[in-house]
Amino acid sequence: MTGDGRSGDEGSDARLAQLCARLADRAGPLATDPQLAAVSERVLDAVRSGQDAAAELDLLDDLLLRAGYVGGLGAYRTDGGPVFSVLPGASAGGHPVLEALVCPADRCPRVELPRGAREDPTVCAVWGRALRRDRIA
Repeated sequence: MTGDGRSGDEGSDARLAQLCARLADRAGPLATDPQLAAVSERVLDAVRSGQDAAAELDLLDDLLLRAGYVGGLGAYRTDGGPVFSVLPGASAGGHPVLEALVCPADRCPRVELPRGAREDPTVCAVWGRALRRDRIA
């Protein structure tokens, strides 16, 4: 990450997106394991203050793998294709998804499908704000 908190490393960006998604899981390992929760907080502190979080992300990924969470922060282990190409239902039946929820700070590639209008918004665990709706061209 650069001094402004933006990462130049796509792997770190993707791991941050995966961390954000995993922090939303209240029954997941980051909520139930004190060591993993502490490292997660250090990552968040580094990102929020604009510091390089790569070493803490590496540590968290390793700890998740050692604890038996096979994926670790595994969203970064993709073929490197466009993020939108992996959206479930993005081209199902020839009807593309028109909107997606994305990082409110444009700092990571996290993408979620919108839920029903009456449900609570999906919140970014890093920035504490709702994911932003974005049209997919």
